[in-house]
Amino acid sequence: MHSVPLYVIGQLQPVMKSQLEEWQAAGSVKFPADYTAFLLQYGLGSINELLMIDVPDPDYMALNFSDYLDFWELTETDKTELMKGLTVPTTIDGDILVLTNDDHTPFMLLPRHSGSIRRFPDFNTVIGDYINRYALGTDIYFDPYAGYAQEYISFIIDNKLDKKLFDKVHEALLANYRFDRTFNAAIQPKYILQSIGGWVYADAVGKSAIRVKYQQAFATEAAVVIDFIKSKIAALTS
Repeated sequence: MHSVPLYVIGQLQPVMKSQLEEWQAAGSVKFPADYTAFLLQYGLGSINELLMIDVPDPDYMALNFSDYLDFWELTETDKTELMKGLTVPTTIDGDILVLTNDDHTPFMLLPRHSGSIRRFPDFNTVIGDYINRYALGTDIYFDPYAGYAQEYISFIIDNKLDKKLFDKVHEALLANYRFDRTFNAAIQPKYILQSIGGWVYADAVGKSAIRVKYQQAFATEAAVVIDFIKSKIAALTS
């Protein structure tokens, strides 16, 4: 069973058992118990905008890497498994995770920046490896793709980045909203608002933008937050 605890943002849309069966049939690959449990509990989405859990793809490797498998140190057996496998999560850094029919280590990781493949016995171990590698600690969240929508608000005004404007709007946001949780607060804060099924992300390093992610079910509530940010920008630049 799935065992890594994840903080959930917004409303989940678990995968139906019938859909799981269809995905397995498409790749002729048996889903490990914990991977099945994850999809039935959480559905599709991302873990910390790092591990992107999407519809398993039986054609991804063949369409994109059939002529480039020499990127990695692979045996002929590895290559055969990859071509028959299902690409499951990919990562923001370009890693590829393929689910194969290997009985002991079904998950094969193809790193973006290394030729050495890695294999994992189950999906929990895959998640744990990324938690350790990126030092996520307990700040682990799941962001569902269900009803996903996003607003990008730029602080490039008249072709010039206005960092002071960003600071003022950022301060107003913090003064006027009480957030359910904050992730990565020391660098690039992501302020969780369960009332919109999403978050407000402040580019506190580059100070170039604020992103508001929400679920369509909460579009009215999200519009209030977006309008607040835009009205502050308008008031400070008029």
